[in-house]
Amino acid sequence: MAEPARIPVHFPRQLDTHWPAPWRPIPGSRGGAPALLEFLAVRGALSGASRLPNAPRGWLLDALAWIGQRVDRRHARAAAEWLDQAFGAELGADERERRVRGAFRHLLRVTLETERVARRVRPERLLEHIDVVESPDIARLRSEGRGALFVSAHLGDWETAACLLPWIGFDPLYVVSRPIRNRYLALHAQRLREQRGIRILPRHGAMRDIPAVLTSGAHVAMMLDQRARHRPVIAPFFGREAACERGPGVIVRRSRSPIVFGTCTYTGHDLRWRCELGPVLWPETTRRLAPEELAARINAELERQIRAHPDQQLWLHDRYRRRGEGAAEPAADDFDEPATD
Repeated sequence: MAEPARIPVHFPRQLDTHWPAPWRPIPGSRGGAPALLEFLAVRGALSGASRLPNAPRGWLLDALAWIGQRVDRRHARAAAEWLDQAFGAELGADERERRVRGAFRHLLRVTLETERVARRVRPERLLEHIDVVESPDIARLRSEGRGALFVSAHLGDWETAACLLPWIGFDPLYVVSRPIRNRYLALHAQRLREQRGIRILPRHGAMRDIPAVLTSGAHVAMMLDQRARHRPVIAPFFGREAACERGPGVIVRRSRSPIVFGTCTYTGHDLRWRCELGPVLWPETTRRLAPEELAARINAELERQIRAHPDQQLWLHDRYRRRGEGAAEPAADDFDEPATD
């Protein structure tokens, strides 16, 4: 007899108890006393900042973004390069600098909003704060009851987007994530996500689990606007060749699952979002595409989404560097995930 799935005690009992990919802890690589002190400092800072009124919280984000733009020159240069590629001559120097600073602010905002939402909004009531707009394809997806690969960029509030999906019928939902290096922050982030109904697949080795998850009728979410490092396919992104993930092509070929595009963007009101689901790429279309062609189709839709909300895009990824260019890089980019999610 198969061993029953281990379900974390903090996982919402209102959601599906079936775990196609077994639960396991996903710690970071750095532990010890310094990492613990860092964890306590970050948790304390976020707890205090999340309790600030709206105006002082905005001032704090502005100040930290200004500092980040000047201290973290590597990511500031990467953002400027990507913005130049996306908007060209229409973006003046002053506007480019504003948007680079805005990207730092956006990362900080998503990080802080994750803390605020966890403290102020119960998971099962999150839908009360979100206007959901679904394309006609979503009705077909629901009626067929098949697993789907949800795809987005680091656009808007990607954490809230993932948290919403299990509560509107796309459950079980797994998110592919690279753990934060700090062991204590990584385990805290995993617990926080699981408390809101998200299941985590570690990025390293995820391809072993994803086909089985999708064929079981569960769902997987990935963000595909980053530079791929392992056996990438090359496809245009904002008119320039970029290293893209090979995984989606492998996944849809193995599982025959549809690809669903989605965004969850901030509105002008506190703790209010707009989630748009669709369009959908169906297997009868994607199975005829080479990996490079599928990557190009995905990139084209991500471009459309990003151009619609450029001030809510995380431009800080070094999107266009090819393998072997520039200085040696760490194994993971610090901006793959916010430090508290």
